[in-house]
Amino acid sequence: MTAPALVTLAHGSRDPRSAATIASLTELVRCMRPDLRVEQAYLELSEPGPLTVIDRLVAEGHDEVVVVPLLLTHAHHASVDVPAVVEAARRRHPHVRVLATDVLGIHKSFLGVLDLRLRAALREARATELDGLVLAAAGTSDQLANAHVARVARAWGAHHKLPVLAAFASSAPPAAGEAVRALRRDGKRHIAVG
Repeated sequence: MTAPALVTLAHGSRDPRSAATIASLTELVRCMRPDLRVEQAYLELSEPGPLTVIDRLVAEGHDEVVVVPLLLTHAHHASVDVPAVVEAARRRHPHVRVLATDVLGIHKSFLGVLDLRLRAALREARATELDGLVLAAAGTSDQLANAHVARVARAWGAHHKLPVLAAFASSAPPAAGEAVRALRRDGKRHIAVG
């Protein structure tokens, strides 16, 4: 019996920086756990797909594969797509144990990373004032997932003692531009979007 193989499963993006980030994260996990085989895969928009990776791992002799969804909320991809991947892999390889962990979620350290990126962007823009924040997320039709993002946004705003709005790229209003306009209507002029 071999050690389980891990598959870091990201959403995927047309932006090559996304795949580079996932590759770096996967490499970091490999360095932290040299005893495990760790491979990356994507649900859509990038290659390789999860079944391709799982097929390859099984062909190499792995009899246990753990899928780690690199997702921040329990929205559609986590509740529908990831279980579908696991079920399809189990049907293809009934002799292999295929499991999925919970999503990464939005850990409290997320806001610390967001702040590091914010400070770097403000330095680059030579911005010295900030009076509003927008936390932008992909968005989903899952209202609970969007509400979770809104709670995180409120925590981020409370940490900085600034007004904050959650915004979404799709599936739920407001869009980031709408959120910025709403803060401007309230008199805010120096707004950062994270």
